[in-house]
Amino acid sequence: MDCVEGVRGFFMNPPEKGRTGSTSSPDVYDEAVRWLMALKRPSESLHDRHAFERWLAADPEHARAYARCRADWEGMEPLAVVYGPQADGERTATGSFSRSTGWKWMTAMAAMLAALVTIGWFTASWFLPTFEVTAQTQAAERKTMQLADGSNIELNGRSHVRVKYFRGRRVAHLEQGEAIFDVTPDSSRPFTVEAGIGRVRVIGTSFQVTREADHLAVAVLRGRVQVDRVGTPKTTVVLSAGQGTDVTAAGIDEVKEVTAAAVGSWTRKVLVFDHAPLRDVVSAIQRQYAGTIQLDAEAAEIPLTAVVQFADIDTTLTALSSSLPVQVDHPAPARWYIRRNGKS
Repeated sequence: MDCVEGVRGFFMNPPEKGRTGSTSSPDVYDEAVRWLMALKRPSESLHDRHAFERWLAADPEHARAYARCRADWEGMEPLAVVYGPQADGERTATGSFSRSTGWKWMTAMAAMLAALVTIGWFTASWFLPTFEVTAQTQAAERKTMQLADGSNIELNGRSHVRVKYFRGRRVAHLEQGEAIFDVTPDSSRPFTVEAGIGRVRVIGTSFQVTREADHLAVAVLRGRVQVDRVGTPKTTVVLSAGQGTDVTAAGIDEVKEVTAAAVGSWTRKVLVFDHAPLRDVVSAIQRQYAGTIQLDAEAAEIPLTAVVQFADIDTTLTALSSSLPVQVDHPAPARWYIRRNGKS
C-alpha cells in the first residue's frame, strides 16, 4: 500500500484504469477505498461511475471489499461529529464549512481505513496458519507425512498428529501415540512438538516423541532438541544425538543413552526393549495390535528386555508368564489380561 505521505493526492483520484487484478485482500480493500473516495468527490463524473461499475463487476471480491469498505466508512462517520471540521470550528468567511476542509477530513478517514485493514491483514497473516494438515492411524497402521518445507513425520499405529505452519514458527501437536520427526532446518521458523505435559523445540534434527497417558518420552537420532516440562514444575533439558529422557508430572527425568536400533524400531516392524517397564511395553505393542491388552497396575513397573516381531505378538504375550512374575489370561480372541503373580 502507498505510504501515508501523499495521502491526499493518493485519494483524490480514482484507481488507474485496468487495475483490477489484485490478489491480496489489503490491495483489493485499498482499491475499494479509492473508489469510495472517487465517488464522494465533488467533481465525480459519469465516466468515473461507469469505470467503477466495470471494476465492481470484474471480480466478486471487488463487490465484497466495497461493501465492507462502505460499512467501515459508515462506522467511522460518528468520529466526524466529534473530531471533524465542525468540532474544530473551521469555517469560511461566510460562516459555512469549506469543501476543502470537508474533503481533507474524508481523506484522513480513508487513510485510517486503509491503514487499519492493512495492519489487520498482517496481524492475521502472522497468527493464522499458512499450512495445516492432520493425520491419524489405526492399530498396526503406519503413515508417512511429507510437509510443505520438506520435513517428514512417520506416524506409528494408534497415533494422531496435527501440524500447523505459521510465518514465524512450525508446530506439531502430538495428540496421541508415537512419531518420528525429521525436520528440515529453518532458523527463522523453529519447529516445536506440543505433547501434553511436554514440549520439544528443534531447528533441524531427527527425533522420536512418544506420548503416553501420564508421561512423554523423547529420543534423539540426529541433531539437538530442547525438551520443556509444561506447567509446574517448569524444567528444561537439552538432548543430543543418542540421548533420551522422559517427562512426567514430577518433572524431567535424568538424561539416558538410547540406541539407534531401539529408536524407531517400529518402522522395521520390530520392537526393541531394554529394561523397559511393562506398561511401556504394553503401550508399544498395543499400537500394533487391534485387540485389547489390559495390564494390572501392580505389574506396570516390572522391567522387560526383549525383541518383539510384529508377526509374533500373540506368541510374545503368551510367553510373558514364563519370563516375568506375571499371569497372562487370554479369555477371548484379541483380548488379554496381564496381572502380577499371586493376585486373583
